[in-house]
Amino acid sequence: MRSHAQSHSAERAPDEIHYRYSVLRADFASGQTIAVLHIGANRTVIAVGQGSQPQATWSLEIGSRKIANAYFKRELPAPEEIEAAIVEIEDEISLARPLFALAPTVLTNDAAVRDIAVAAGVGVGASITLTLDAVERTFERLVATALRQLGHDLPQGTQFAATLTILRELMHHLKIPSITVRAQ
Repeated sequence: MRSHAQSHSAERAPDEIHYRYSVLRADFASGQTIAVLHIGANRTVIAVGQGSQPQATWSLEIGSRKIANAYFKRELPAPEEIEAAIVEIEDEISLARPLFALAPTVLTNDAAVRDIAVAAGVGVGASITLTLDAVERTFERLVATALRQLGHDLPQGTQFAATLTILRELMHHLKIPSITVRAQ
């Protein structure tokens, strides 16, 4: 069964998510359900399965560059820009809810998510567990920085802010307690 929230356009999302899934799947027993998440520039793609190939893939029309370009007008987005982005992100996330109900283990090998884990202070290594709590605290730092309540200690750039916002909303709304971040 293949599911798609939106069609795959010019990006190689189907091939790329299948490759990421097969790489990350290698450490898990057949029959154990996993979800692989990739937050790309123009879309976020999810693959879920129990075997060597995913049983379902889902493409959401939210990506770090797409959200950053549409909503963030400066390097450090204003709180109202973040809120506007969240509305679009939440609408797309509601489409993926059925997939995550199937997978207790969520993985990624995205470098941008690894940057979030480093900014969250959860360490470095070949495999990092990034909890929802750590993502929430990092997101709160982003908002506090945007409100000028904190100095800017997070990585620069609108794409970091967009990736953090997408990840936070995914984990929050889909009730993902943690995500395992593997080296590429």
